[in-house]
Amino acid sequence: MPLIPALLTSSWPQFLLTAFLAGVLGTAATFLVQPRFTATASFVPVTSSGTRLPANLTGIAAQFGISASGGGASIPPSVFSDLVQTETVRKQVALATYQLPACVHPKSAEGTLIDAYDLTDEARPKAVDAVIRKLKSATKVDFDALSQLVTLQTVSCSPELAAAILQQYLDIVQRFSVQTLKSQASAAREFAESRSQELNSELSGAEDALTRFYKQNRTYAQSPVLLQEEARLKRQVNMLESTYLTVRTEYERARLDEARDLPAITVIEPPAPPGRKSWPVRWLVGMIAAVFSCGALLTFRLARLQHDP
Repeated sequence: MPLIPALLTSSWPQFLLTAFLAGVLGTAATFLVQPRFTATASFVPVTSSGTRLPANLTGIAAQFGISASGGGASIPPSVFSDLVQTETVRKQVALATYQLPACVHPKSAEGTLIDAYDLTDEARPKAVDAVIRKLKSATKVDFDALSQLVTLQTVSCSPELAAAILQQYLDIVQRFSVQTLKSQASAAREFAESRSQELNSELSGAEDALTRFYKQNRTYAQSPVLLQEEARLKRQVNMLESTYLTVRTEYERARLDEARDLPAITVIEPPAPPGRKSWPVRWLVGMIAAVFSCGALLTFRLARLQHDP
């Protein structure tokens, strides 16, 4: 429309003044808005290394729900990002105790997020559900499948509270991971212990069979058939012996995994109170207010010209 450039050219001082005043008012209004702070934390799962069970034993272990394919109890990395977003974890975060800042509690007392969101008058289940919904909207979870990095972000009116909430997430994930790995190690230990006893019995039987062969066939070296039978018996003994040693190694490793209390995740970026607020961004609010006011003024002037040319 050729009318718009002409209108902007002839009335540019009015548009400039309107944009300036709207920008100032918009920026001033941000001082009345409660600031929001975004805390960030990231971690990666700790991978374990160890002995790998033979394929036949791995299949047997899998039937018992035991992950024995990677030489150690392990949790798929993607599980951690899904875990943080479960209602069970959010409920634990909601019911944890925090030092409540002045922006949510005038006395800066200790309390749960139910106290922080002023839901103490609600019934307990209803208040917990409300906090869980607020945590869901305030928390962002990203998972990088390539680097296996899990990144958490939480928004709060207080930088200290945002960091404390993230720390609760990390602590809960850590406890869950350690308990899960210990449970896997316990199951692996029980399986390896049972299987090693079976293999020990089979190995003893195979060694006895080879011993009886030697006693009954002292001149076996002169018979090709007996030599072939001796080779078969020795292969059986060697195979059972190798498998037995592997399972015993796995058993000892599972015992160590069950007893140890090491972290299951490595925190790459620990949660820390952010130094700058994430919202409101004053310059952005001022710019939006200026653009919107100019658009409103332009619409008004165009409407007047069309009504009274």
